[in-house]
Amino acid sequence: TGNYGVHTSSSKEFLLVLLEVIKQCQENHVGNYPLEWKAAALFLAAAQAPLPPKKDWPTEWPKETKNADNGRGRQPEAQEFLKELLEINRQLKEKKHQELSLEEGIMLRLYTGPCFEKYNVVPRGGGLDGCDNPFLESRFRELCCEKKGSEDGNSSTGGDEWSENRRYTTSIHILTSGVVKMSKLSKAATVYRGLG
Repeated sequence: TGNYGVHTSSSKEFLLVLLEVIKQCQENHVGNYPLEWKAAALFLAAAQAPLPPKKDWPTEWPKETKNADNGRGRQPEAQEFLKELLEINRQLKEKKHQELSLEEGIMLRLYTGPCFEKYNVVPRGGGLDGCDNPFLESRFRELCCEKKGSEDGNSSTGGDEWSENRRYTTSIHILTSGVVKMSKLSKAATVYRGLG
């Protein structure tokens, strides 16, 4: 990410969240997770790609603390987010609103990490008809595109033409659906904003 100095990839982030889901469903012996969540976890566990070596796990902290032995690096361990998702669903059900799916929960979890930058830059700088803001357009290309002719897929090498193959359309759709559902639990409050 540009503002936190985190160096990672969408696939690494997905694998870390995937491990959280699998581990939490496997450790849930009381049976309060929905059966479809457990079935999805079994499917995901069978289809899971191999994890990168531990030394390659991204950190959640800025570059300056990346090598510090402070135990703050993100580990592929359960973070209890499925329990929180169950509680949110209980509240939604109580208010007679549609509950979050596991897919929406996973996308909301991904959005709380470094992937937020990619999901935000697509609608801001990756318009199909172009973008009026050169900074946002270049940020979109840097984060979500590859240069054509690039052998390594790196946006800093190759020719001048870009392939726009990472718009995260499904991810953003599921994320938006989850945010809309969760908004039903929001409370109106006064917001103060500074001038200038």
